[in-house]
Amino acid sequence: MKFLFVTFFTVCIFNFCQAQLDMDLSASAAGSFSTLRFDELKLTGQIKVDKVENSDIGGSPFWLEKWNAAMIYTSTYRVLIPKVKLNLYTNDVYYINKDGQTLVVQKGQIKRITFFKGDDTSYLLGSFIYMKIPGDDSFHFYQPLINGKAGLIKLNKVFVNKLAYDPISGKSDFTYITKSAYYLNYNGNMQLLRTLNKESVSAILKPGTAAEEWLAKNKNKLRTETDIIQFLYYFNGQANE
Repeated sequence: MKFLFVTFFTVCIFNFCQAQLDMDLSASAAGSFSTLRFDELKLTGQIKVDKVENSDIGGSPFWLEKWNAAMIYTSTYRVLIPKVKLNLYTNDVYYINKDGQTLVVQKGQIKRITFFKGDDTSYLLGSFIYMKIPGDDSFHFYQPLINGKAGLIKLNKVFVNKLAYDPISGKSDFTYITKSAYYLNYNGNMQLLRTLNKESVSAILKPGTAAEEWLAKNKNKLRTETDIIQFLYYFNGQANE
């Protein structure tokens, strides 16, 4: 049942971002992927690293600090790896191999990642798709938060911030900071939400009177990620009726 659940989840992601990836993501294509054992991971250009964190910079560039199991998708196969991290500053994927070595995968080889909680593959933490959108010259790992006719996608970008000069230490410290951007994917058109509010969402979705009544009844202001996800569940449900 766990495998069926993971397969269903990833097929939904395939259909959600079909036009954005360098491969066929239709439901039929999903069946062409072969699931490999951990020790069969074969990727070129992997780099062994001695340490994961940069002690000279405060904070963390990783999506999650802890190592977690993840289903990793290349253009030709998928593989379940027990310990994986995603670096959102460099867009690098780190993993620990069967010999206990920490490796970094060459950019562009990982197309999608589905993270699980620890080694529990029945507990999904989140998924990412490596893609480039119009107007951006670089590829990033985008996180689909909800699928459907109207979908919400999140992009976390990590930057290095230089703090104010400290006269006691005689230097300026550096720390990682994360900035999030949200996109609505509506009818295949991905648009940036410049602010999280009712006006931005309504300008794209143009909800009707029934949706306005739902928002008022549920006291939903569309000002947070959770607000928008809850509304999109309702909105997509209405669209399917």
